[in-house]
Amino acid sequence: MTRELYYVVNNRHKYTWIKADSIEANGTSLQGYIRTTYNKLRTRFKESAYDVDKSRSQWTIKVDGNIIITVYDFISFSEPDELYDWHVGGKDKSVVDIIKEIHNG
Repeated sequence: MTRELYYVVNNRHKYTWIKADSIEANGTSLQGYIRTTYNKLRTRFKESAYDVDKSRSQWTIKVDGNIIITVYDFISFSEPDELYDWHVGGKDKSVVDIIKEIHNG
């Protein structure tokens, strides 16, 4: 599978990230939330995986080669169109700040 490499540069960091396989999210758990819309997430992170476990939409990305981050709705019956507190998963709390920086890029 060929994956596009993306770059986001802000005042403090330059992140590189790729879309990752959902299997790479094994061992991650809820670390916090990002308040945004489905359309903004889709613009930044492209197509989401649909109907993954207990979510309608999920993005799994790998940042800087080894940090796995998931962004997903949890037990919703449709993709939220308005502002929504999307779940952010990872191995530690730092993923919440990283995903916000990439999202706001």
